[in-house]
Amino acid sequence: MYVTTRFLPLAFIFVCLLDAYSAEEELVASTTPKDEPVQLVKPDFEHLKLQLIEENIDLLNNIDGSVAVVAVVGPFHSGKSFLMNQLMGKSNGFGIGKYVDPKTMGIWMWGKPMVTHSSSGKNLSIVFLDTEGFSSRNVSELYDAKIFAVTSLLSSFLLYNSVKIINQD
Repeated sequence: MYVTTRFLPLAFIFVCLLDAYSAEEELVASTTPKDEPVQLVKPDFEHLKLQLIEENIDLLNNIDGSVAVVAVVGPFHSGKSFLMNQLMGKSNGFGIGKYVDPKTMGIWMWGKPMVTHSSSGKNLSIVFLDTEGFSSRNVSELYDAKIFAVTSLLSSFLLYNSVKIINQD
């Protein structure tokens, strides 16, 4: 099991994939974990690049001890958000879209990690990441690849959720 304690240096490795985003008009995220979804990465206006929301990275940096990240990727409308809600035991967790347009944009994390104990008896914080679905309308394969790459590198456990068979798309 891959467990890490800090994410900020890893996030900056992806500067070629991500544009830093910090808007003054938006509320600055508190460093206190929130029991709600928090967006870590969002698409730019053209939906071509990923923008890191630096203020929300502080939530990751303030987690004490070992951290395991469980992330889900897959095609749009394949039930990724629903799966993450089930894994967390929440009925009202990550937003679930009922319509053609996807609900999740970019990469989101659940703000308050689930704390459990590792096999050695130490605290282990489990962070859940939900991602934008692949192959949605007006989104390039390169954008999907960026979502997949960043999520893969941030996660300890990566789930690929698919309604049907896995294909090259």
